[in-house]
Amino acid sequence: MTSLSAARINGILIVLFLMFPLVGMGIDLIAPSLPAITHSLGVTPQASKILIAIYLLGNCLGNVFSGFSSDSWGRRYLALSGLLGFTIFSIVPVMLPTLPVLFLARFFQGFCLAMASVLARTIMSDILVEKRLVQIIPMISTVWGIGPIIGPVIGGYLQYYFDWQACFYFFAAYGLILFVLFLSFLPETHHQRQPLHLKIAWGAVREMLSHRIFLGSILVMGWIYSLMIIFNTLGPFLVQVTFHHTPVYFGHAALCMGIAYLLGTIVCRQLLKVWKWEQVFLLGFGMSVSMTFLLLLLVWMFPQGLLLLVIFSTIIFFACGLIFPSVMSRGFVLFRHYAGKASAIINLLMVLMTSLSTFWFSTLTAHHGMMISSLYLLFIALAGVSYFGMLRR
Repeated sequence: MTSLSAARINGILIVLFLMFPLVGMGIDLIAPSLPAITHSLGVTPQASKILIAIYLLGNCLGNVFSGFSSDSWGRRYLALSGLLGFTIFSIVPVMLPTLPVLFLARFFQGFCLAMASVLARTIMSDILVEKRLVQIIPMISTVWGIGPIIGPVIGGYLQYYFDWQACFYFFAAYGLILFVLFLSFLPETHHQRQPLHLKIAWGAVREMLSHRIFLGSILVMGWIYSLMIIFNTLGPFLVQVTFHHTPVYFGHAALCMGIAYLLGTIVCRQLLKVWKWEQVFLLGFGMSVSMTFLLLLLVWMFPQGLLLLVIFSTIIFFACGLIFPSVMSRGFVLFRHYAGKASAIINLLMVLMTSLSTFWFSTLTAHHGMMISSLYLLFIALAGVSYFGMLRR
C-alpha cells in the first residue's frame, strides 16, 4: 500500500480507467476494415482475419513480460514504454502498407498495450485496500466494455468515409494522449522491488497454477473472451460480403452487442453486492445456454436471418457480461502478494486461449448464422465444464 491521499488515488484511477477502452478497441476498431484490407492488399480473407489473432498473441506475450518484470523494475516506466511503443507501431503500417508489416505492427500493438494494461491493474492492487479493490475489479470489465461498444462504430465510420489506414491514425492519437496523461499524473507505486529470479518466479507460477479455483477462473474467462471474438472475426465478412451491407451496418450490430456486454457488467456489479459470485455466474450461464439453443433453432429455420443472429448475439453478450466479471472478481484477489505475476498469468493464459481460438476462427467461413451460433454453443459448453469441474464447491 502507498501513502497517497484519497484525492490522488481517485485521480490515478481516472487516468488508468481511460486506458481500458483502448484494450477492447484494439480488436474491435479494426474489425470493420478486414474486408477492405483484404481487397486493398490483395490477400485472402483468412490472412486478414489473422490480424486479430496476431494482436492477441502479442498481447499475451506482453502480459508475461510486464507482469513479471514490474515486480522487479517498477510500474511507471514500463507502462510509459508500452504506451509509447503502441503509438509508434500504430503509425508504421500507414507508412509501409504491406501484409508482413501489418502482421508485425499488430503483434507489437498487442504487446505494448498489454504492458500498459497489466500494469494498470497491478497499480490498482498497489494503491487500494482489498475491500475497495474487490469493488473496483468489476468496474474494469465495465470500462473495458466501452471499447467493444464504440470501437466497431468508430471503425465502421472511419472505414466508410476514409479507409482502413484511418483506424491506425486513431490508435496513434489515443496512445499518444494516454502517454502524456501517464507521464503527467502517474507516480511509481511499487517501491519494494523483488529481484527477478527465475527460480523464484517459476515457484510463484507453480503455486498459482496449482490453485484449482485460480486456474478454473482463468479457463472460464478464456472461453468467454473467445466467444466474444467470434462475431468480430467472422461477422465482417458475413455482413459485408455475404449479405452486402456496409461497414457501418456491422459497426452498429457490434455496437448493440457491446452495449449489452456493458449492461451485463453493470448488473453484475450490483448483483455482487447482494449475491454470491456463483449465483451471478449461474444466472449468466443459464441465460447464455438457453438463448444459444434458441438461436440455433431459429437460424436453422431462417438461414438468411441476419437480424435474428444480431438480436440473439446481443442477449448472449449480456449474459457474458454477467459471467466474466463475476469469475474475474473471484480469481484476481487470490494472490495479492504476487500482484504483478498473478495479473500476468491471468492475462497470459486467458489471451493465449483467445488467440489460439481466433487463429482457428480465421480458417473458417460463415455463409449464414449457423456457423457462428454453433461456435457460441461450443465455448459456452467449455465454460460450463470448467466451472462445474474446477470452481464448483
